[in-house]
Amino acid sequence: MLLSKPKQTGFISSKEGKLFSLYDVTIPDEVKFLVFFQDIIYGHSPLDVLKYVSENKFFSTRSGMVYLSKNLCHFLKARPLCFSNLIEIYDSLCSQPDFGAKFRETFVKSLAINFGIRMISYLFYTDRIEESLVPRLEDEAIIQAYFPTLAKGKKAQMMTESFNSKGFAECIFNGWEKNSLGYIIKFDLVDVLQEYSSVPGFKWNEVIKSGFYEKIPESMSLLTLAAYYGSEKCFSLILLNSEIDEDVKKYSIIGGNISIVRQIEQITNSIPLYLTECMLYNHNDLFGWMVENKVCDSIFSANLSISSNLRGFFFIIENSTNQYLRSRLVFFLFLEALYLNLQLKMGPSLFWNFY
Repeated sequence: MLLSKPKQTGFISSKEGKLFSLYDVTIPDEVKFLVFFQDIIYGHSPLDVLKYVSENKFFSTRSGMVYLSKNLCHFLKARPLCFSNLIEIYDSLCSQPDFGAKFRETFVKSLAINFGIRMISYLFYTDRIEESLVPRLEDEAIIQAYFPTLAKGKKAQMMTESFNSKGFAECIFNGWEKNSLGYIIKFDLVDVLQEYSSVPGFKWNEVIKSGFYEKIPESMSLLTLAAYYGSEKCFSLILLNSEIDEDVKKYSIIGGNISIVRQIEQITNSIPLYLTECMLYNHNDLFGWMVENKVCDSIFSANLSISSNLRGFFFIIENSTNQYLRSRLVFFLFLEALYLNLQLKMGPSLFWNFY
């Protein structure tokens, strides 16, 4: 569930003692277009992504395509329900003359590096990429699971003879086996869940592990899984028979559904303060709502550097009193700029004014 842009979001720094807006932090002119690009991606509009990429020559360069691909891979991880959105973005970019072929190759390489084998499999079995772009895999079990028609051996040959590429691609797309608890909760099929729960032996405290193609961060309770997917209807039903623990709070933030977060706030009388997760999963609107309702500072984890959330980086650099974290993020941004060949002026007008 997307939120509208907050009108009065902010972060109250104990150092400055004033209200800052998440959307009005100081962003150097040289990288504003990259920040706006991330805003557009997480706005879930494939046409807007295509338009923005087409209008910025940077994305036609080698480093620009790598940056574009890396952000799309992070989007795949941060928005497990938006698999179809990413496919639309991929199709629209690949349709562009000259740009499309180079982007396709760069994106598939990025997926291979960032554990996006499921997406590569889907692209292959929906005829979006040719076999030559499929990365070489050493693990025969992974080959049989994700690329059964490319596997070797008698068993693989028998599987290939009865193989249905369309049906297989649908399994890859869904992530979970149809009518499994994971599938029901992911797609918020609350009526099916209600029927499922009436079967003798059903347990509301059942623990769910990753699906065959859908890899979740860890084993989860049904309530935690609903929070992770932002499945509001299933969450409300499961909540009648379950209790809220810290995992539920954390994954409600990762899931990014404000309605679920508010339910938790009303029941526990506290806002789940997982601001690092907000930044890591690019829920900037939810972040704004959280800091508007809670005064906090210096609670961010240094592992934010694995995220690509540039708006979040500049927000923390400007407002946090955690000197170590600010230094770490400034250094990371500097390295990112060098990698992308951006001509950033390392002077008072850019980073050092944050100290």
